[in-house]
Amino acid sequence: MLRFLVIPLGLFLTACATTGGSDVQPAPVIVADHPDARLAAALAAELEARAADPARVAPLRPEMDALAAALWGQPNRAEPVAEPETPEVIPPGQSLLYGVHIASYRTMDHVVQGWETMRAMLPDVLGPLQARVEAADLGERGVYLRLKAGPFATRADALSACTELSQSAIYCQAMAFTGDPLEAESEN
Repeated sequence: MLRFLVIPLGLFLTACATTGGSDVQPAPVIVADHPDARLAAALAAELEARAADPARVAPLRPEMDALAAALWGQPNRAEPVAEPETPEVIPPGQSLLYGVHIASYRTMDHVVQGWETMRAMLPDVLGPLQARVEAADLGERGVYLRLKAGPFATRADALSACTELSQSAIYCQAMAFTGDPLEAESEN
């Protein structure tokens, strides 16, 4: 009878000794073999490491709020960083049509992905439109690729589209429908 009490007690103590220590390492996080997935995992690890010190996280708060809003549909508490307002200038012979600037990206892959995502989210507004890409040198901030949708015959039509897009929290500015047509969309 004593064996029936000693054996379970021994197993219990062994289990406590092996799981109660602080030397247990968390299971490694498996990340998809894709640059965006690796970047997301690296950013998450860096933010987790900085989270212990509020002074190291505070400067990143506006970007974290914007990311949370994009991921979870929460209202964005941070003010969006808008490009400086530039006067509309249509160079002679380039375009008599208007477009709407709806996003800026650093790489062409992100332009294509952004266009496909926004077009899927708002098929009634963006579905019938074409996409164009135009490089914009913003000085110290670097070169960005502007994603534009259009064409619109008048500035009023472009501004009307901006009103609809702004209701879905998409940045929008009416401007000349210049730039290069967006090439083949990704096959994913």
